[in-house]
Amino acid sequence: MNEIDDIIFNEQWDRVLEEISKDKNLVGQIEPYDLAWKRFQYQLAENGIEELVPPFGKFKDLLKLIEICKNQGLTGLSIPQATAFQQLDQI
Repeated sequence: MNEIDDIIFNEQWDRVLEEISKDKNLVGQIEPYDLAWKRFQYQLAENGIEELVPPFGKFKDLLKLIEICKNQGLTGLSIPQATAFQQLDQI
């Protein structure tokens, strides 16, 4: 794993945002699957269906990260991922 993968694995979205603000090329190293899965989990937790076990970051930071990645050209590769990225044209 590289550093950005470790930060994502630990769900430190604020740190991922910080690293991406320094180097937009890091977006290309992010797996859409990871962000889509985490968005799904966080949405379940927000709806009270599932409990998140620490470590976990803030949902709003994850959503901000997904939006930045989407604006930098990262897209979902499947229907569930496209749903997480709100790619209405692909859904």
